[in-house]
Amino acid sequence: MKLNSISIRTVFKHPHQFDFNIQTWCIQEQYWSYLKKYDVGQFRRIIVRVNDTNIITEYDNIIDEPSNDVIAINKYFDIASFLNMNVFEKKRALLELLHNCMLYLAGQYGWEKESLLNAYHECVESNLEYKFKVKNKDFKSPTKEFIGYIQCYWDIDKFTATGVILRKDEHPLRQEVIMEIEPYHAEFIYYSTCKWDDPYTFSLYSKEGKKWSIAITSKAQPFVGLYLL
Repeated sequence: MKLNSISIRTVFKHPHQFDFNIQTWCIQEQYWSYLKKYDVGQFRRIIVRVNDTNIITEYDNIIDEPSNDVIAINKYFDIASFLNMNVFEKKRALLELLHNCMLYLAGQYGWEKESLLNAYHECVESNLEYKFKVKNKDFKSPTKEFIGYIQCYWDIDKFTATGVILRKDEHPLRQEVIMEIEPYHAEFIYYSTCKWDDPYTFSLYSKEGKKWSIAITSKAQPFVGLYLL
């Protein structure tokens, strides 16, 4: 089966369960984004479950009995130290944790490892910043005069979506943050789409039909010095 999701979380009712779990989304989603076609045999979901009590050292790298298409691996991780790190250090620690667990599982189940190494290096090369366009594409306006896209940034403490409109010659006309939410609420973006509502309004639509828009006037001129994400 193809890998459908990866999650990093604490054991249930850990004192820092919420504070830790909300900060794992950026790296688990970035790493997984390079593994959407990765074959993990009978599984579809992988859970990395961390704890920092002394007893867990005896069960480090212990794999739970598989449940249907879910496999979970237990790992010792110094959660208190993690919470005191700066943002980049946290991302790097999460990447090392996740990558080492994935390599261990690959060794146990005979999965190929080259894709995992590639995912790791892609994360490092991007400086651990998970940025992407919705549907990985630009959208031309009905009149072909403008180009629109939604740039997403999944950071450790928030998820932002920025609407961008360019002239067809790629001169920037408008850039605006249209959404800023908690990182654990952003999975819907994978199932969202974009379209031009009219020649001057570009919108992001959730699967349920919720809309966020960015618009220009018919006489819009380029913004001098506008920095594109």
